[in-house]
Amino acid sequence: MQFFRRLTSINLLHFIYMSVVLSEALTIAMSYILHGRITADYLITAGVVSLGVSSVVIFLIRRLRDTEKALKESSIKFSSLFTMASDGFLLIDPSQEDKQTIVEANDALCAMHGYTREELIGRPLQMLVAGSASAHVSERTKRLLGGEKLTFEVDHLRKDGSIFSVEVSAKKLDIEGKTYIQSIERDITKRKEMEKKLHVISSDWESTFNTITDLITVHDVNFNVIMANRAAIETLKLPNLRINEVVKCFNHYHGTDCPPSGCPSCEVLKTGKASSCEVFEPHLGAYFEMRAIPRFDRDNRLSGLIHIARDIYEKKKTEETLRLYQEALQSVYRMATARVSIKAACDE
Repeated sequence: MQFFRRLTSINLLHFIYMSVVLSEALTIAMSYILHGRITADYLITAGVVSLGVSSVVIFLIRRLRDTEKALKESSIKFSSLFTMASDGFLLIDPSQEDKQTIVEANDALCAMHGYTREELIGRPLQMLVAGSASAHVSERTKRLLGGEKLTFEVDHLRKDGSIFSVEVSAKKLDIEGKTYIQSIERDITKRKEMEKKLHVISSDWESTFNTITDLITVHDVNFNVIMANRAAIETLKLPNLRINEVVKCFNHYHGTDCPPSGCPSCEVLKTGKASSCEVFEPHLGAYFEMRAIPRFDRDNRLSGLIHIARDIYEKKKTEETLRLYQEALQSVYRMATARVSIKAACDE
């Protein structure tokens, strides 16, 4: 390798000149030895051969120079990527079964863990892994050496003792005949915190959604129920929506095999406008105040509707009681008025 590096540093014109001179000198010597004089055919042959050999060697030297330049540029790019990457890079020597040694680390990984590069090189990988998670290092190493590519989440330990979460992508890497493990690590602490917050928000929303006594269902444009609160699930006897992809709203609201004519909710899917009405639903045996609100996607295209059904049986019962009471009062009033009229007529 050193010979080729020296060879690529030679000035090509000097090389040609030296080749021709050396070839001619050797030819003169051979001519004297064999014939006792210098012959023209020897000189011509030597010149042609030396030029031919020189051309081949020059071609090889140029190829070597181009290859060396490409390797140098590639090395610079890799070094720049390795050093300036926002993710942490680790190169690990797994040759010792009980200890995976850190042989290289970039700036991002050092900053992530609070160490300098010098403090990490030559130290065991286990020093960066928090608590019981370090027990899985050897097992994962065996899988990586077996050819697997692994992506996993694990808790890591900073120099100050604080724990944070990282996402690791690791694989086996062969460099100049030696096996290493390349590990790319990303700090996902903020993402995990956000996931916890979203879980709390989702849990609170689901709890609120399920405490509402109105029947609330969310439909797509094909009349499939894709979400429902507890009241709707129990009243409509809906199956598990996470397992069943086809749950038609008309099957459960109306007991029919197709959308019934005049269904106000179905009209929303045609008009894209909200609607509300009061209906008696024979299939459920109850009066409902129905409201249907259209849903639109990000491109403002109709994607379904939100269906809200409120049981108004008590309201209708109260209205009916008031109606009967009002009719009774009117009847009493008419009877009283008639008696007064009769009495007045008798007095006359």
